[in-house]
Amino acid sequence: MPNVQIRYSGINAPGINCSAAYDPRAPITICGHVSFVEMDAQMVYKMALAWYATGDARYATQVLSIINAWATTNTDWGWHWENGPLEAGWGIAAMARALELVRSRDTSNVIGKFLSWVNKVPMQDMLYYTVTLTAKNLPNQYGNWHSTLAEAYMALGVLGNNRTMYNSGVSTFTATVADHLKWGKGSFATQYGNISRLPGECSETMRDMYHSQFGLGGLLQAAEIAWQQDEDLYSASSYALAAAMELHARITNAFAANKSTAMLPPTFKYFDTQMPKPPANCSWQFNMGRQLWQAVWTANGSLNYELMDGNKYMLGIGFLPTGWEMGYNHYVGRLGMQLPETAAMLARSWPEWQWNLLSLTV
Repeated sequence: MPNVQIRYSGINAPGINCSAAYDPRAPITICGHVSFVEMDAQMVYKMALAWYATGDARYATQVLSIINAWATTNTDWGWHWENGPLEAGWGIAAMARALELVRSRDTSNVIGKFLSWVNKVPMQDMLYYTVTLTAKNLPNQYGNWHSTLAEAYMALGVLGNNRTMYNSGVSTFTATVADHLKWGKGSFATQYGNISRLPGECSETMRDMYHSQFGLGGLLQAAEIAWQQDEDLYSASSYALAAAMELHARITNAFAANKSTAMLPPTFKYFDTQMPKPPANCSWQFNMGRQLWQAVWTANGSLNYELMDGNKYMLGIGFLPTGWEMGYNHYVGRLGMQLPETAAMLARSWPEWQWNLLSLTV
């Protein structure tokens, strides 16, 4: 295994991929998204479920082998100012769930070694984001990274019976919901005098739908962890998660209906067909802090002007299987609420089959 270190980007850069055949060892220095999240974190959860369903001990043995390899081999997580904290949160949450399922088969203290590794290596990147950067209190700073790390902290807390860790996840969850999903309420119902914000919008809705769904999925999965611990986070901020599910499902349904404009929520439009053209020698860039599209000069990236026409232009629209069925199961299955937009989207997109195999588990 070559000792490599790359900038996190969702995929490994050409020429510095991790080998797919590193089992039973893990890379000493993290190789990025594919090796940890897409390959091993997904695989251990699938195999843990396979063991739970079949009782075949080979699945549980492989889960423990893969996670033990990471815990005893990897010593360097990477650059915390790139996607390091996010990648850690995604993979660690899945591995913690897998270990919880195979706990009875762990005769070599893999759980203890995993928790120790997390605390020594990737946790430093995670805390850098949720503590050091968050302390700067930047405008609209809460988003999909916070939701992912809230889920990871809570999963680790349950796995290690660590109330302090679990509570840090709950605190991150609560702060994220309160800030990220504040739109459409009170003083956050209107911006800049003419931009209306609707209940269910998040701070990343106008950035693109993919990041919005990542954030929503992390929060829903964190809420489910809490529910299994006899704590209700699904109702946080007046059921803000249910409103967010319906609004984002409505946008996705409109896009699936041949980009219907009539089905979109009020003031929403499609970026690729309805966005005004930027001024000459400029390009559009979304500013999270300002919650505005900005025309920036392509030569140096400096600001030309901010678009304040009262509309919200949507990018990256499409279904992303991050936790929708988990939320739907709670709000509709347990509570009897009606989520018609979410129901229509899931009927078209079922099964929800990605990192968490939700069509199987809920």
